[in-house]
Amino acid sequence: MDPLGVVSDAQARAGETLELASRYLDPSLVEVLRILGFDKAYRSASGSYLYDGDGRAYLDMHSGEGFASLGHGHPDVRAVLQAMLDTDLVDGVQLHYSVLAGMLAEALAARLPEGLEATFFASTRR
Repeated sequence: MDPLGVVSDAQARAGETLELASRYLDPSLVEVLRILGFDKAYRSASGSYLYDGDGRAYLDMHSGEGFASLGHGHPDVRAVLQAMLDTDLVDGVQLHYSVLAGMLAEALAARLPEGLEATFFASTRR
């Protein structure tokens, strides 16, 4: 089910990943990846590992997103994401408030020091 063709386009253009990142995202990071030898063409990810086209596994030590602690494609996370999509719950934090945004902000506030109870979600390019 890919009525917009996004999945098929992404699969067809997977070989352009670093070129696209260098042109439209962050060329300096792509250069660092090349210098470190991390400019691999990963074909899949599962748990804590990335896999290249030859099936070689690489332990993913990146710590910036949820997969760092939960693993790539964690079945519980996938199930919750699918369940949320299936609910047709109105979501978004720019023009209106979302119950999900409120729940996330509440959970963050519970973990922050006293006096830090408000969250501002933002999107940035850099």
